Amino acid sequence: MAQVPLTISEARSEFGELTAQLVGLLGRTDGSAPIQAPHEILDGISRFLEIAERAEGAGDGALDHEDIGRLGEYGLDLISSLDLRLRENGDARLRARLRPLTLSVAGWIVRCGGQVQALEPVVDALAEAANHLSDPEGLRQIEALMSGVLDACPDYVRNDLEQMNPGRPWRILHLNRCITATRTCDPATMERVFDDFIQALPNEASRFFTEGMGEMDRLGYPPRVRQVMLRYYDRFARKQMN
Repeated sequence: MAQVPLTISEARSEFGELTAQLVGLLGRTDGSAPIQAPHEILDGISRFLEIAERAEGAGDGALDHEDIGRLGEYGLDLISSLDLRLRENGDARLRARLRPLTLSVAGWIVRCGGQVQALEPVVDALAEAANHLSDPEGLRQIEALMSGVLDACPDYVRNDLEQMNPGRPWRILHLNRCITATRTCDPATMERVFDDFIQALPNEASRFFTEGMGEMDRLGYPPRVRQVMLRYYDRFARKQMN
């Protein structure tokens, strides 16, 4: 199985294999005039992946951090545009094959020191990838990318100013990272991720650990996982119920 996420080189190869299918599918339009023609989207993604692969191969200094962030946002926006067209055409299979591409671009931004500006599609792709994994190693790789994306968020996201919006990507990513860490069944990973979560979203701790304890028996987690969850539940949830 290819590593999670794909390298930019692997993503470029995968997208090359997809292009013929995408051209055939997207060429069948309903007569409406899209804002961006399918061939422009596909050509743009191909050019982006070529530039990104070249920049990473050149090492530090090929692009500054701001350029990495802007270029990464451009790539993610193009992939989101392609995903929208595929959604309109009802092709879930090809949409699923775009998910690793989004993760690859996010990983490239993180590795190259840029900021992840287009957070929502990355959060969605990470969630879908985690939901399709069951092996601990794959889950650990997804958790590591989640961690990198959180660290690469700009300050206006990290300050979490939209706290009245429960669907904000910053919150969803932290919650999904906690769930992914739990599914690794690795106590050290759980503790590290839980501590980050509490620091970032302290008002969410009681509810999360209460619900987490409910999942322990329902999903049959091993004792070592239950012990970690119980310790955090006792600290952040049980005391609020007394």
